[in-house]
Amino acid sequence: PIAVVAIPLIALNAWIVAREYSQQRARAEQRILAHAHTLAALVDREFSRTEKVGEILARSASLSRGDLGGFEAEMSVARDVLAADAEKSFDAVFVRLWSPDRRLLMTVPPELPLGIVPHSTHIADAFATGKFQISNLFFDRGTETWRLGIALPAFRDSGASATNVVTIGIPRERLRSILALSDLPLGMLASIQDRTGVTVARSLHDAETVVKLPAPKVFAAIMKADSGLLPAGTMTLENTPSSIAFARAPFSGYI
Repeated sequence: PIAVVAIPLIALNAWIVAREYSQQRARAEQRILAHAHTLAALVDREFSRTEKVGEILARSASLSRGDLGGFEAEMSVARDVLAADAEKSFDAVFVRLWSPDRRLLMTVPPELPLGIVPHSTHIADAFATGKFQISNLFFDRGTETWRLGIALPAFRDSGASATNVVTIGIPRERLRSILALSDLPLGMLASIQDRTGVTVARSLHDAETVVKLPAPKVFAAIMKADSGLLPAGTMTLENTPSSIAFARAPFSGYI
């Protein structure tokens, strides 16, 4: 009789333990997913903040009337505004003006020779579409650094085509600083990918993984959905089985 009673009790206890473990894992996964959405919002906030400054420049009266001297002063002010409440890495922000033939007209700071062609397709896209553009990660030949940026078309009078494009670029370290300041729980790592899946910044092995794609199963998942959870035990770039969540930032499309 004891064995007959004990067997169901053991089975019941095992079921309770399994259920509690499953519930704890589900709660942990939801916390990871919430962290992913929070990081996505922080990335979008950075791009949105930069866009607002760029919009002021693109609508500049000085630029519209061809007063490049006056506009250069406005570019310097805009750069100071963007750098004012950011950490040191953000001092490397640049503001540039491009001509309709896709040549560099002005740059603040003056770290590039005038007349060069763009390093990223987002500038050409801004000219072609007449709309605001966000770049993927690109290598800036003038500063020899990996960067990302925005491009805004500027229109003179009521012309249908953009007469210039204003760009604002920031070093990728600015997004890395978001990871550093995001208060990740102990043992959790985070990364930011651009719209193509390329790694922009990572909280672990950052320098070694920049420009790399994530692990194959992770890459496949983030290219197919806006957010989600991968099966427990999915491998990271370090070949560590992990629980992985991701979320696409709605404004920038970064992941």
